[in-house]
Amino acid sequence: MLVNRLNEKLIDSRSASQYGFRGGRSTEDAWCTVKECVNGTACKYVLGIFVDFKGAFDSLRWDRLLVHLRDSGCMEMGVWYSYFKERKMRMKDAREEVWKDITRGCPQGSICGPAVWNMMMGVLLNELNESGCKVIAYADDLLLMIEGNSRRMLEENGSTWMRMVIDWGERMGVSVFDTKTECMLLKGILSRAPSVRMGESGMKYVKEVKYLGVSVGERMSFRPQLERMREKITRVAGSMSRILRKEWGLRRRATSIIYKGLLFPCVSYGASVWKPVLRFQYGRDLLNRCQRVALYACLSVCRTVSTDAMQILVGEAPWDLECERKAYTYMLKKGVRMGENDWMTTDEVEGRTLKECLEYVREQIVRKWQERWDSSENGRVTYGYIKNVKFVSENKWFSFGLNPGFLLTGHGYNYPSIFKGPTDEARLPAQWSSPATIWRELARATPLEMVNFWRRQPPLAQETVEIPPR
Repeated sequence: MLVNRLNEKLIDSRSASQYGFRGGRSTEDAWCTVKECVNGTACKYVLGIFVDFKGAFDSLRWDRLLVHLRDSGCMEMGVWYSYFKERKMRMKDAREEVWKDITRGCPQGSICGPAVWNMMMGVLLNELNESGCKVIAYADDLLLMIEGNSRRMLEENGSTWMRMVIDWGERMGVSVFDTKTECMLLKGILSRAPSVRMGESGMKYVKEVKYLGVSVGERMSFRPQLERMREKITRVAGSMSRILRKEWGLRRRATSIIYKGLLFPCVSYGASVWKPVLRFQYGRDLLNRCQRVALYACLSVCRTVSTDAMQILVGEAPWDLECERKAYTYMLKKGVRMGENDWMTTDEVEGRTLKECLEYVREQIVRKWQERWDSSENGRVTYGYIKNVKFVSENKWFSFGLNPGFLLTGHGYNYPSIFKGPTDEARLPAQWSSPATIWRELARATPLEMVNFWRRQPPLAQETVEIPPR
């Protein structure tokens, strides 16, 4: 109740630059605003200053907070004074117990914590906006966008606005982390990096930074984001290697949940932000290399199987198309204007419902995926069995183990021996010697015939280790 009344009281003074702890706003919204500011400016250069506060939520002074509440005309001052009075913290171990008085910080896990922080952070954001600085904040992650037509203008404005940030932090008890606050050019090229002052020292200039979970390079290059994805997916897939094995492990339904609910969300985070990089072949290649790591972890196939074939066998579209779908879903829901390079124009969107637009996007994904599968030079053995890209997704019963995987892909230790022809009519029917009919015959074979067929395959080779004599 107190928080709702406080938000109603401060609704007019609430900064539009704050995207954290706000309903209907996300990190993607913040990033899209950053892109609009950088791409829409008429200035030649844009310098981004990524400010890091040291223990922001633990250091906010309560006396400054209460003064601001009083000056804002808050009617429940008695309750707020009582809330921030005589609060203590306890730390206990096996030997002793220590109590300490608390006089600062947003109460962690409380309902009022986010509202209190946004109120005090709004003071800084409004000051910066009034001075002409474009700023974006998500909770305590602050980004200053310094525009200018020369290095000198960037340095002077950047130093001035950083002085305002430091002064605000000193008043509120929140200090700026000197070693983690960085700057980088978001637009333009300079022969020498700008030098922005932070009090007595200079600010570190970097060529790559991670902001709100998205890695970005100079001049708003999102290639670092795709390059970091493979490292992350490799770590995640490697940590699950104990349960995702080739000969045994989780069933298809469980691996599908891991694939769709863990691996793909790790990669597709912020897809609407870095979607433009998918227009280039290197962007699509980097993304599909990430998918290959995830596919190999979830399928019982050899390492040499092509990515195109593994996409068909798992029934999931290439990740560059899936990330495009996720980006378009965000753009359609938020009403973002479509460009010339998008799958549909703004004029085509008008007059259609959101459901119709999303269905059109799904149809485009299937069409593009089918065209790639038909024209690909890889996975032709799998193509001989499965030509329709929707086959696996439409047939939930479809599943296979290691030996059938050799047959479906044409890769494996015993694949050549399958098609040499039967050596014993009692063990293997003669009509099973053709690769074009092998699966049809297996489907209608008796259990004894299937057992005899797989028994004919040579066993897995056992590795031996020689122990040197003592």
